[in-house]
Amino acid sequence: MLKIGVIGLGNIAQKAYLPVMAGMQDQVEWILCTRNNEKLQYLQQRYGFKKVVHSVTDLLELAPTAVFIHTPTETHAQLIEQFLRLYTFSC
Repeated sequence: MLKIGVIGLGNIAQKAYLPVMAGMQDQVEWILCTRNNEKLQYLQQRYGFKKVVHSVTDLLELAPTAVFIHTPTETHAQLIEQFLRLYTFSC
């Protein structure tokens, strides 16, 4: 089963992506990631996601197959570099 991280759980992720992802939980192990504990708990309960983490470091340790990055644009490059390093060394 694919293991896919979802970083950043703002309005767009909540409206456009999470409802679809929730319906695919039999095919994908989703890992939600945000520093906002209240939001994380709410979305986990609302959609029934099983895995949640509070930091990118925690997500990196789970070595997801892929990640969706829904954080502010200015943070994308740093996050992409972190995950590329993970995949470069693990392949």
